[in-house]
Amino acid sequence: MNRRFLSLALALATLLGSVTGASAAKESSLHLNFGSNDRHQNWPFAGKSRLPGSVSDPAQQELRGKIHTFAVKESNLFVKVYASDILSPHPSMGFRFGNKAGDFFEIPGQEGMVVAKVRMRAGSKGSAAGTPAIKTVGGADIKGGEPWTGKKQTGDEHEWMLEGVEPGAPVRLTITRSGICELQDLEVFYKNAKVKKPKKGSVEVVEIVFNSETNEKGDLLFDLPTLAYTDKNAGKTITKTVGKYNFDFWAKNGVTKATSGGGKVISALSLNAEGMSSATKKHYGSEEPAAAWIKLPGIEGMKLVSVEMTTSATIPAKDRSSGVAGISSAIIDESGRGSADQVGDTSFAFSRTASMLLEDPEAGRPYYISIKDAKNFTVQKITLTYKK
Repeated sequence: MNRRFLSLALALATLLGSVTGASAAKESSLHLNFGSNDRHQNWPFAGKSRLPGSVSDPAQQELRGKIHTFAVKESNLFVKVYASDILSPHPSMGFRFGNKAGDFFEIPGQEGMVVAKVRMRAGSKGSAAGTPAIKTVGGADIKGGEPWTGKKQTGDEHEWMLEGVEPGAPVRLTITRSGICELQDLEVFYKNAKVKKPKKGSVEVVEIVFNSETNEKGDLLFDLPTLAYTDKNAGKTITKTVGKYNFDFWAKNGVTKATSGGGKVISALSLNAEGMSSATKKHYGSEEPAAAWIKLPGIEGMKLVSVEMTTSATIPAKDRSSGVAGISSAIIDESGRGSADQVGDTSFAFSRTASMLLEDPEAGRPYYISIKDAKNFTVQKITLTYKK
């Protein structure tokens, strides 16, 4: 079986695995190909790359120090990348990221499965090349995930055979010394895992949906002002009840609802709205981005372990939308800035949806989605997962 056919077969196995679930008997694989020695550039994520092609492009400054989420084509999987300096594709060197120890390329977990093997083909030459290792999300070592050291040639391959990865857990291809990591090709093998069914009441999922097919009494955001009147509650805390839980919302320049269809439909929650009203022909909001936050409920005896947030538009976008979100234990000053101690700044520049795993949550404690540099930041849905 030639290599190309093998890759296609493994990709098919991934899709079949998502249908058959944990009962599937065979390994499934995630295969991400970015480039080749023959300078054939590929982009395995949904949409165009929109990344600067040069590591010296001034646009790199907008990408640095943020977590970026990319949706894998023809799957429900997401890859997350954190780069302190560089984020750029190349025809032969592949996907280039990082430049500092601790930068990472996060490989998604799959429910009922464990990451068992990771194969990487290098796009770089030399002895450093980021010296990548496979680690947990918290930065702990994984047996079999030791750093790939030594000199490399473009096209060299390395395999990590992993042990002890938790079922469903993501892992991170992590740079362990200064140097750009360059991925020509990355293949991830998953194996079925015996997963104990959670005890009744040990997991709770809370979902808050902001968009609605109507704009009338009973809709969650009905009584909020529209974008043109964002100043009405600028700097005020707005409380909404979803089921048995309260959510608090705050934005320096106002918490509003975005509507469509002539005001007949609520399309999203909008934080720090700014623009020109088509009805009044007047400018509303502030030209300057500002902070905003959403306080998430604490549940007694349970830890908030993950937050998934879906925005209604790519950020930043042509309509001057902006903002990055983190998960914070506290709001640390009057400007609304959060500590971002649980999840660092997460960008929505390349994917509308981001899943944020908390680093070390406490049971019963409320946390904040803290958003900075926000303008026209619009949210459609938030899904929270709590565990005992």
